[in-house]
Amino acid sequence: MQPGGFAVNGYLYVIDGKIYGGASSNTIERAAINRDGSLGDWQVISAMNVGRYGPGIVYVGGYVYAAGGSDYLNSYTDTVERAKLNADGTFGAWENVSSMSITRSSPETLAARGFLYSIGGSTSGYYLFNVDRVPINPDGTLGSWQIIPPTLNIYGPKVVTVNGNIYAIG
Repeated sequence: MQPGGFAVNGYLYVIDGKIYGGASSNTIERAAINRDGSLGDWQVISAMNVGRYGPGIVYVGGYVYAAGGSDYLNSYTDTVERAKLNADGTFGAWENVSSMSITRSSPETLAARGFLYSIGGSTSGYYLFNVDRVPINPDGTLGSWQIIPPTLNIYGPKVVTVNGNIYAIG
């Protein structure tokens, strides 16, 4: 299982990533974060258009983006879909919005300085050491993806942003 997740407005959200009986799950679950830090009951609240194992997940500008992933046959995808996160914590309709430069599963995905980044991961049995990015337009749509330098020299980095800078740890 390789779920992606994020927390916002008092909820913890998980994009499933499980494989059930030969199919990747497309479900989104959430649990309320209680004042003491414990979690409420989990509930399924939405479903993406495509089941994705190991998608890169990021929440930015009121939208949740799911980038890449694979299915149970290790068929990798380059597609990106998004949904609006409504004020009540539910999702709007999921829509396909873009295709990355290459197919990619299990990337680290984040937003910084007006761009969405997909870093590392794997494709067709090969580890990826590159960085793919796309500008995020003011309306939440995406521009054109491009591979940018530098090439990483680590596999499977964890990434964080601080003051708009991206740090890859691995």
